Amino acid sequence: MAEVLSPPPSSTISVRGTSTLFEPYQQPLFEAHQQRRPSMAKALPSSPISVAVKCRPLTKGEQKQCMHIIQVMDDKVLTIVNATIYSLEDYNKQIEQLKQEMNDASHGTDNIRSDISALAQRYDEIDRDEECGIAKLQDDNRALDRLTKSKEAALSYPMCF
Repeated sequence: MAEVLSPPPSSTISVRGTSTLFEPYQQPLFEAHQQRRPSMAKALPSSPISVAVKCRPLTKGEQKQCMHIIQVMDDKVLTIVNATIYSLEDYNKQIEQLKQEMNDASHGTDNIRSDISALAQRYDEIDRDEECGIAKLQDDNRALDRLTKSKEAALSYPMCF
């Protein structure tokens, strides 16, 4: 377990920032401060948080400990970065695979369209008003057959005079 070092009071670190998290708790403190020192309270805004910590400079041993902490943090950061890189590479591979599938599907639809247009050109519909030689010949043959059948039937009946 890491040892938590509390800074000894000799140097000053100032941290300033804005927080909405502490704002509900900050208002009563600000009002109490306003009652104690009205002139100072007017100068301080209610939303920024100001913190001042006094600590002494780090010794050589403490600096080495800090370097060890930084190295451990760097290893963790590198681990996180490597995991992120691998997940992004997998994501990019999936995107490339989806692009390839999409291209294959679009090529397939293009092939189907070209097949349909080729079939449509091969088997055109003929308008009823347009004369078709084959159909007319077939109609003539049917009419001739009917005529010959009716003629044969007429000849086969006995005639009465």
